Formats: sequence, structure tokens, C-alpha cells
Amino acid sequence: MSGIEIGLTGLAALFALIALRVPIGLAMIAVSAGGLWIIIGPDAAWGLLQSKPFEFVAHWEWSA
Repeated sequence: MSGIEIGLTGLAALFALIALRVPIGLAMIAVSAGGLWIIIGPDAAWGLLQSKPFEFVAHWEWSA
């Protein structure tokens, strides 16, 4: 899949999840995890999903 196809599929999935009344934050996490999985592979995506939330919260400038 090209980058445009992945992006449009992600937007469609996001809108579908929101239409199904999934909370927006959870829908965005699910779509971004799926996009990472497709673009960089499952192992790298899992590693990013484990480290990025901690890095975001650990720096006050980014979490404020």
C-alpha cells in the first residue's frame, strides 16, 4: 500500500470507529497503532507503543 492509501484507510477507520461510538482517544490510538503496524512492522510498532507514552509524560513541556 502507498502512503496515501494507508492514510485514507486510517481516516475511514477513524470515522467508522467514531460512528460506532468508540471514544475518540481510543479510536485514535487504535488507528495509529494499526498504521504503525502496516508501515514499520509489528515488532517496531510494539516497541514504539511501549516507549512513546512514557517519553511523552516524562517531559513536562510536552505533556502540559
